[in-house]
Amino acid sequence: MKKHRGPFRRLSLVTVAIPCYNAEKYLPSLLAAVLKQTHMPDEILVIDDGSGDHTVEVARQYPVKVIEHSVNKGLACARNSAIHHANGDVIVFFDADTLPDRKNLERMLNEYKDPNIAGVGGQEFFFKAPRKIDLWRNLFWRQTHGPGRIDSAWMLMGLCASYKREILIDAGGFDEKYRTNGEDVDMGLRLTRSGYRQIYVPEIGVFHRRKDTLKSILSLAYRHSYWQSRSFRTNGVDPLFQLKEAVRWLFVSTGSSMLRHKDPVFALLSSTVCVSAIAGRLAEQASWKRR
Repeated sequence: MKKHRGPFRRLSLVTVAIPCYNAEKYLPSLLAAVLKQTHMPDEILVIDDGSGDHTVEVARQYPVKVIEHSVNKGLACARNSAIHHANGDVIVFFDADTLPDRKNLERMLNEYKDPNIAGVGGQEFFFKAPRKIDLWRNLFWRQTHGPGRIDSAWMLMGLCASYKREILIDAGGFDEKYRTNGEDVDMGLRLTRSGYRQIYVPEIGVFHRRKDTLKSILSLAYRHSYWQSRSFRTNGVDPLFQLKEAVRWLFVSTGSSMLRHKDPVFALLSSTVCVSAIAGRLAEQASWKRR
C-alpha cells in the first residue's frame, strides 16, 4: 500500500550500485565514468555476485565499497544487497558492462520533484559495431521506450535506472526468482500497481558494451521472453498480448530487414530470434500450467 510522503529533498544522498559477475574487464572504465559524473555520487557500491575472476581485486583499486556474495545468487539478489547496504536516498543502478553518459546522475536527480515518483531511468545505446549480429541487435533488440519522454512509464530498464531506496524497501525489494533478467519488469509492474510514477528520459542512457554470437542472442531472447511473461502473469497481467506482439514483431522486423535495409542476413536473424522469443513465451505458459 502506498504511503504518503512529503516533497523529496532536493539535496539527497545518492548511491551508485553496480551488480557484477565476472566483470573485471569492464569495471575500470565504468568506475572512471561514474567518477566523472557532473553530479558526483555520495557512495559507490560494487556488488560482486560470486565472480570467478578478479572483479573484487579490480574494484578495490577504486574509492568504492565492495559487497561480496560467496556464491552466484543472481541479479535480483545483487540488487537487494545494494538496497540493504546503501546509505543514499536514491539508488542508481548501472550494469557492469555499460558506460553512462556523464550527465546521467544530474538528469535523474532533477526529476525527483513529486513524492509519487518512484524511479527515473533511460535507455540503452550501442557503439558502432562491424559485426553483422551486433548491427542487427542495435537496430532491432535495444532496451528503450523510444525517443520521447514518458512521465508514467510502466517499467524502467534495469541497466540504467534509479529508484528511491525507501520505496524499494516498502516494495519488499526485487523478487529473487529473477536470476538473470525480468526483475526490472516485475518491479516496474509492482510500483505502477501501487500508484507510483516512473519517469523515462531518453537523454539518460548508457552505452552497452555487450557483444553477441548467434547462440548468445538466441539465449537472451528466450530468457527475456520467458521471465518477462512470468513477471506479467505474476502481477495479474495476461501475457498473451506479448505472444501476439512477438508474432507481429516477427513480420515487422523481417519486413524492415528486407525492404528498408535490403539485407537477407538481417531478415534471417529477425526470424530466428523471433522464434526463440516465441518459444520462451510458450515455455513459460506451459510451465505455469504445470504448477
